[in-house]
Amino acid sequence: MQEDVTDMELRDTIDNGESVVQIAGIGKVVGSDVDGNPVEQELDEESLRRLADSLDANGREVLVDRDHASSRPGLDRDTSAQGWASEFEVREGKGLFGRVKWSDVGRKLVENRVFRWLSPVFRIGKDRKPVDMQAIALTNTPS
Repeated sequence: MQEDVTDMELRDTIDNGESVVQIAGIGKVVGSDVDGNPVEQELDEESLRRLADSLDANGREVLVDRDHASSRPGLDRDTSAQGWASEFEVREGKGLFGRVKWSDVGRKLVENRVFRWLSPVFRIGKDRKPVDMQAIALTNTPS
């Protein structure tokens, strides 16, 4: 899967409907829960590697939505897939990467620069480390 991806900003060009993207970096991140309360997260190589291995072992694809629409229950939002992420890996010193197969709508949103960033939705354990990834959002305001 290795491609020359150097930062977390999405590229404007998507070849053959898919691209390798950085989903999360390494370090402490303050995200938020569904109510907007801050949630401190510890993203280290070990926990991200366990997560990637678990997702890949199950052959699971992770939804890419728009602005965390699928993570906000009760709201009338478009939760259609902008893409599906799989083939997860951790790159030393950089973080979690995956391959996104974009829907036609998602591809146009990225190529037309409507959205520039990704923001993962992790389920966090008591140690503040990710134990699952529920979705990834196209966004312009990443944590």
